[in-house]
Amino acid sequence: MKAYILKLTFEYLGPSVWRRVILPAGATFNWLHETIQYVTNIKSKVSPYHFYGIGIDDIFITWVPIHEGKYYVEEYKCTIQPFLKI
Repeated sequence: MKAYILKLTFEYLGPSVWRRVILPAGATFNWLHETIQYVTNIKSKVSPYHFYGIGIDDIFITWVPIHEGKYYVEEYKCTIQPFLKI
């Protein structure tokens, strides 16, 4: 099974905070989101936790529809593999 090792670096925090995770090539952005919450111990009492989105060029990947002129993709339908640079 093909997998990726990702280094997640969190901006605007001091000192620098990062985590290294391994995800299968077929993982969705929802899976990535859940992984980030797990490795950072982010918890919420209300589902689906909090608003978040990942902007890549003109694509905005999130769980909530937006209307900001960007192409919206639902995070549970989109895999991370096409967006990773090796």
